[in-house]
Amino acid sequence: MIDRRAFLAGTGVVVLAVPLTVWAQQPPKVWRVGWLSLVTAAGNADLLVGFREGLEKAGYTGSKSVAIEFRFADGFAERLPGLAVDWSACP
Repeated sequence: MIDRRAFLAGTGVVVLAVPLTVWAQQPPKVWRVGWLSLVTAAGNADLLVGFREGLEKAGYTGSKSVAIEFRFADGFAERLPGLAVDWSACP
């Protein structure tokens, strides 16, 4: 015969543990940031260094919390709309 109190206590522990387990398994959110520029990557070098330093100071480090996607038009303004549309296909 099962003791009623022991059964209820065991059930309560399982019910409380399941939501905590599900919550603990949620992966951290990775923010996606797009960098669209008219000039080349070399022309943006100083800005990119400062941008990454700013993200790190704000707590966004590496690929664990932020993913940065770069698009450079290399001086051709007519390429900008196509580069921007390219992001709409990304998940």
